Amino acid sequence: MKTIGERIKEVREDLGLTGEEFGKKLNVAKGTVSNWENNNRKPDAETLLKIADLGNVTIDYIVGRTDHKNSFIAEHNIDGQDVKVIAGKDRFPDGFTEKDAADYFEIAKGLKVLGLTHEDLTLLLELKEAGITLQDINMLKKLKEVGIKME
Repeated sequence: MKTIGERIKEVREDLGLTGEEFGKKLNVAKGTVSNWENNNRKPDAETLLKIADLGNVTIDYIVGRTDHKNSFIAEHNIDGQDVKVIAGKDRFPDGFTEKDAADYFEIAKGLKVLGLTHEDLTLLLELKEAGITLQDINMLKKLKEVGIKME
C-alpha cells in the first residue's frame, strides 16, 4: 500500500506541479512538501483537506483508507447494524449521510430477500440509465420464447 507521502506526491504530479508550485498553492514551503512526500512529516487536517480538494481526491484516499481516488469510506450504525460503504465522491459530493446509509441498508436488505447481488443492482442501474425498461425486457423475453434472436 502506498504511504501518505507517496499519495501526496502522486496528487502533485497528477496536477503537473513542481514541489514549489504545489507548496505555493497550499501556502507552505517547498521543503514542507518534500518532508511530506518523503514521509518525514504529515500535513495537518486542514492541509489534508486542501490537498484533497486541489487534487480532486478524497482524504480517505490520501491517508490510505481506500485505493479509489474519488471514493471515501462511510460508516454508520443503522438499526443496530454497522453499515460500512465505499461511496463515490461524484455521487455523494457532500458526504454519505446517515440517511444515505439507512437507504442503502434498506436496499441491501431488499436485495438479500430477492436473492439479488450488488452486481445485479449495478446491472439494473445501467439498464435504467440506458433507458431500457421492464417492458423492453419482457418483449425480448417473448421474442426469445418464440425463437426470434436479436443480434
